[in-house]
Amino acid sequence: MASPASASNLNLNFSSLSFSPEADLVSASSNLGPGFSRRYENVATIDGVIVDAMVTIVSQSGNVNNELDTFDEYDNTQHLSAHTKPSGTAEASGKIKVEFVADGTSTPVVISNVRASIADIDAHEFGTFYGITSYRLSSDTQLSRSGTTAGVYRFHSSTTGASSTDEKRLVEVDYGSTSSVTSEFGCRQNASSSIGAGGKCGFTVVIGTFTRATSAVETAVNRPTYTISYNANNGTSGTVPASTTGTSAVTISDNTGSLLQSTDVFLGWNTLPNGTGVSFPPGTSFVPSEDMVLFAQYGPVPITTTTTTTTTTTTTTTPTTTPGTTPTTTAAPTESTLTGTVAPTENPTTTTTPPQIEKSGDLPKTGLSPNMLIGQLGVWILVAGAIVWRLSVLRRRRPYQPPRWLNEVDGE
Repeated sequence: MASPASASNLNLNFSSLSFSPEADLVSASSNLGPGFSRRYENVATIDGVIVDAMVTIVSQSGNVNNELDTFDEYDNTQHLSAHTKPSGTAEASGKIKVEFVADGTSTPVVISNVRASIADIDAHEFGTFYGITSYRLSSDTQLSRSGTTAGVYRFHSSTTGASSTDEKRLVEVDYGSTSSVTSEFGCRQNASSSIGAGGKCGFTVVIGTFTRATSAVETAVNRPTYTISYNANNGTSGTVPASTTGTSAVTISDNTGSLLQSTDVFLGWNTLPNGTGVSFPPGTSFVPSEDMVLFAQYGPVPITTTTTTTTTTTTTTTPTTTPGTTPTTTAAPTESTLTGTVAPTENPTTTTTPPQIEKSGDLPKTGLSPNMLIGQLGVWILVAGAIVWRLSVLRRRRPYQPPRWLNEVDGE
């Protein structure tokens, strides 16, 4: 998995995205109401960074069973298709949002030079884009902009075409940089008489450059100031931060009001209350395409698992040589690896073996230890014994000689 992209722009350069074909979805077997979401893996690889897309049905209005009739019905990798089906004479619409996220995550990324289009907008239909920087219409277009709401560009046609590639009824829009593409489409009011078989209006949103056969006129527009609001989402204490505003990239606020939910702590923000939308960690920078509300997310205190290597050092001090003293030798330093939540360790303990100091009243400081003195005394005893023994032997061997004066007396 590639590392998540940073907030710096990934330049798509108006290339096409690849929405790999998924199972066709219809309202009879799927809930295609607001909140439905589908993830598309690897819609683009830009400068080595893999980008995924999360496509969400944001809202609907006036449809049978309050949901879209179909979603992604056409197996074309560049198309995101849908059908609206009016439940009466009122306008029937659907709004979808394509959000760009880092590979394998729900963290938004910023992409520059993105182009999208809606084709085949007939007289009974309309198509809308949000947060664009310019739009392109054919020089002989049959489309007109409806309304003047800043940042909302809705187009409708006065005629009905015979081909889905008819450039007169196609609108292209550009984003200088964005983290999402938001579009809305549907059947106009009283369109039921013009819809034809099936009673529904079909649309395809394409992200990529349309190959034109005729010239196009591009109109630059100013992006309005968008507001990101924060919702406590049933928090039990604390306050939400002030709203974040901007015309381009905005930075998501931190939990400045110390939000809590009972014993659970604040974990971040999400586009949906249940946390299944796009996640916005505090400090995330992204480019919105419309106003947004982010919901606080809560959970238990995250358990941080770390690996800490603790080194125990023992210092051995060798004393100045003192007769009869044997220095104490301690074990060499050892290392142990502890895995888990490790409490801070105290400073390593230094153990010192003090030198042996002679006390007053001990033997004189002759430089010899008591053991050495005892040894030498034993040697002298042995030498003295040997001398006595030798003298006794010599005395036994020598004949007795009477004193000279005794001989002289005998000779008289």
